[in-house]
Amino acid sequence: MLFVFLIGFFDDKIGVSANKKLFFLTLLIFTYLKIEPNLVIHNLNFSLFKYSLNLGAYSLLFTTMCFLLFINAFNMFDGINGQSGSYILLNLFLFYLFLKKTIFLLLIFIVIIFLYRNIKNKIFLGNSGSYLFSFIISFYFIKFYNTELIYNADFILLVMLVPGIDMLRLFFLRIYKGFSPFSPDRNHLHHILLIKFKYRICISIIFLLISVPLLINYFFPKTFLIIILTIFSYLLLLYKSQKTPGTKK
Repeated sequence: MLFVFLIGFFDDKIGVSANKKLFFLTLLIFTYLKIEPNLVIHNLNFSLFKYSLNLGAYSLLFTTMCFLLFINAFNMFDGINGQSGSYILLNLFLFYLFLKKTIFLLLIFIVIIFLYRNIKNKIFLGNSGSYLFSFIISFYFIKFYNTELIYNADFILLVMLVPGIDMLRLFFLRIYKGFSPFSPDRNHLHHILLIKFKYRICISIIFLLISVPLLINYFFPKTFLIIILTIFSYLLLLYKSQKTPGTKK
């Protein structure tokens, strides 16, 4: 956790290129997984299928990629005040439901204070906070999955879906335009929503897009169907938000 934090800290202070950050994060996570093999994902279970996919020799590489993809997705998701804080709060609440540990209640209390001051424009995550919390979230989801507190991998996909598909969309869009996938732009979901909606409405829409599918999944556990509907809602939201008044139907 300390080393992940320091990578973001030095990036905040002096600026570190995307390639160097990716290299150091990959090296750090890969080394950590070699030291802590119990955290390596060996099988993938999906609610739609009755068999388990064995990753075999690709287990270590796949687990490293899981960490890296979510860390990058969350870092790109941290765009406007209140957005990342509310997402962290949601995940900590899920962790408490899974494990009932007091540490999660303490973290929830800390994040509520952070979220209040973040919305007031007094404090920010920065890359240091973004990397740290995304690493913690990744760590606990993988730990819960490997100890079968979470049995199906698609539930984790559902939790991480909105930051994940927004990152993939931006990567493909940037590469298509001839830019680096890590180059900054204003095509994130929150940027597009802010063109049409006020700040508070924008935050509420994104939070609902993440939390409502989880709530539906709790009462109606058809995770693959809910994932498809969430992706459809995401794309529809993008389409409607980008559509300017007077545009032909």
